[in-house]
Amino acid sequence: MIPSRCFAALALAVVICTSGHSSELRDINMIPLHRYQITSSSSPQGCWKLTLKASANEDRGPTMWLVGKGGTNKLMIGELQRDAELVWCPTGRCLLILEEPSIENVRLVLYKLGTESERVPGLDQAIRNEIRSSVGKGSRILFYAVRPLKWLDDSHIVLAAQARYVKQGQNAPAQLFTEGYVIDLANGSIDRRVSAEDLKSKYGFTERIA
Repeated sequence: MIPSRCFAALALAVVICTSGHSSELRDINMIPLHRYQITSSSSPQGCWKLTLKASANEDRGPTMWLVGKGGTNKLMIGELQRDAELVWCPTGRCLLILEEPSIENVRLVLYKLGTESERVPGLDQAIRNEIRSSVGKGSRILFYAVRPLKWLDDSHIVLAAQARYVKQGQNAPAQLFTEGYVIDLANGSIDRRVSAEDLKSKYGFTERIA
């Protein structure tokens, strides 16, 4: 049985533990996960540990396991297909896993854990749909990437998203689109958009990631 004060979620994965609340912007600590380097990382309050275990098949990536405090409540949550970065929420309520791009996709996957694990689908697709809506539904997106920027509180994070796209009926040149989103990790949905100007002025985002 999973402890009632320790829940979870995940490549986005979210793990819910005990928490307080803060409305101040907080920096994000991104921890690298390498497909060929077995490692582990614990949540800030120690309720959960994410561990990579090597696969017996050399062609497959390591499996990702969430292990409860004391080594109990082990749950296999997926396979690490590519190098990734993980982010624990400041209170240990969330674990974000951001996989490296594969041609045109960055995969965000959300899991919640109670007595049973629950995958919350659709966040990655929702962000891409927002981008398509902004650049024009007939446009062709060539590359898409996201970058976590700041925590707004225990369950809301600001993400920057960029896409290279070609307008409908054109072959070139590719254009760059930038937009941000406040993500509500409690339900795995987009809370609101953030303009490119606000990404720069409020959150210091000036990078080119796509």
